[in-house]
Amino acid sequence: MAYQLINLQEHATFDSIQAMDNTVRQYNAQISKTHYETLNLLKQYSCKVIGISHIKIRTIAKKLDKSVATVKRHIKFLKENGFITVINTLRNKQGGKGANTYAINPIELFKKIQNELSQMSYRNAQKKRNQSQSQQALAYVQVKKETMSFIKLLNSFVSNKCRKKQIQLKRNENIKYFRACPESVPIELYQRYKPFFSDAQIKCLFNNISDQINPYPNINNEAYTDIVNNTLGSLVKALRNYHRGQGKKIYNIFAYAVGTAKILAAKVDHINKWSAMWEHSTQTKQYDNNFKTASMHMWAKTGLLDDEGIPY
Repeated sequence: MAYQLINLQEHATFDSIQAMDNTVRQYNAQISKTHYETLNLLKQYSCKVIGISHIKIRTIAKKLDKSVATVKRHIKFLKENGFITVINTLRNKQGGKGANTYAINPIELFKKIQNELSQMSYRNAQKKRNQSQSQQALAYVQVKKETMSFIKLLNSFVSNKCRKKQIQLKRNENIKYFRACPESVPIELYQRYKPFFSDAQIKCLFNNISDQINPYPNINNEAYTDIVNNTLGSLVKALRNYHRGQGKKIYNIFAYAVGTAKILAAKVDHINKWSAMWEHSTQTKQYDNNFKTASMHMWAKTGLLDDEGIPY
């Protein structure tokens, strides 16, 4: 006889106590009162791990006020007719045979076992006429193998059930953490920065950066995209440096983005204006000086000049 160490939680055969109760009630119509009493007691001890009880034969006999031999016959009947599966176990720490584990079979598994039993009965009836003593010994071994096959069938059923449950849990997690590109945010930008920021943060950062660029009508789409990417790239690098212990803490990512975008937008705007001035050399010297003075003032205001008045 093979015994095994098992984790009872992995062998739960029902999702709820109500489902187990309904199944046992259906079995009640197919068995005698005494057999039902034994099955019902197993059910009462199967609430912690639903469908699985771990109890000694002597304890069952004491609870039902019956002999150990009678209880063994009841267990044998319930097992052989597919109502339960008996799993022999070992003590986890001390070794040796422990109390048996009894699994109340779900209706689906009961029907599969009944189908196998009917096929086995037919085959056994055909062979019975010519069985010798040696053949009977082989038949005994076959019964043992069939018992193990029932256990494998139960484990397969439970395994499939656990797999379906894991798939459902994964779906629930995917639904719980579902993400979608916020409205008005370019999808390429969202895909690039969603590993670093939440959807709400990306939307707010994009809007804040856009607010710093919009006052400058001479900034084209290409420059607009560059400013957004450079601002967010600078923010990610600053956060990376902080977490590596190589930079200062960013207390407010939105304020950081606004300040960076403001400087970049002003810089691009003035570069565009200087470029336009260079393309039109007919301007007067006084106009050039006035424009340069105004530009230097704007650069200083936005932080584009160092302490010596030189552009970065």
